Amino acid sequence: MSDPSNAKRIAENTVILYIRMIILLGISLYPSRVLLEVLGVEDYGIYNIVGSIVVLFSFLSNSMMSATQRFIAFEIGRKDGDVSHIFRCSLALHVLLAAVFGVLSEAVGVPVLNKVLNIEASRMAAANWAFQFSLLVFLLQIIRVPFFALLIAYEKMGSYAFLNILEAVTKLAAVVALCHIHADKLILFSGLYFASQVLMLILFCLWCRKLFPQISFTMLFRKADILQLCSFSGWSMLGSFANILRQQVVNLLINVFCGVRINSAVGVAQQLSSTV
Repeated sequence: MSDPSNAKRIAENTVILYIRMIILLGISLYPSRVLLEVLGVEDYGIYNIVGSIVVLFSFLSNSMMSATQRFIAFEIGRKDGDVSHIFRCSLALHVLLAAVFGVLSEAVGVPVLNKVLNIEASRMAAANWAFQFSLLVFLLQIIRVPFFALLIAYEKMGSYAFLNILEAVTKLAAVVALCHIHADKLILFSGLYFASQVLMLILFCLWCRKLFPQISFTMLFRKADILQLCSFSGWSMLGSFANILRQQVVNLLINVFCGVRINSAVGVAQQLSSTV
């Protein structure tokens, strides 16, 4: 491809990503304020601290994102590259990771939630429901990683931006629905957000299948390729683990010593920081 074509493509992708950032900034700030108002300080704090337990296990999936993207891009650049093979191995690996993290999160997260965290007994049942829904959301997001990597490796930034914006809109819809349905707001929002993530996973699968008909979307368990994917992400995994540990352990300690109200304030600050 010629240099002018490359420059044009880079410029278009840059503009698309900036538009995506601006739209997400506008969409993401409003639900945070409404969610705090509807849930209340206590439940908003519980939702954030429950999310912190689940996010502790996300370091490996974050690292695998860059590894998957790198291997797919490498295969695209090869004359006889087999992108479908790498994608299928990556999909199998992420489904396996989701299963492992699901077991670990249940084994570690549930005891921490019920015996360590500072949550009122009257809200403990709701907190457990929120934890289970948050865990399911996290597992769906792990499985979705190869589809994200596929879009980025092929530089389909328009599709990437559209799906990101649509995801933010579904969360906004869940918050709006929360205002009009009479039920336990914490459990209801957790369930609605989980439903939105199921919808987004289906959309990612269908979208990628339409864009890349040459790629098979069945899983392929091949030990050598899966180990290669894991080994490449080693140092990235260590850095991601340290970063997540620094952020989320602070949330857990704040809860133990200060309670869910302070977690609520920290959650608002983190939401603003990640959005801006």
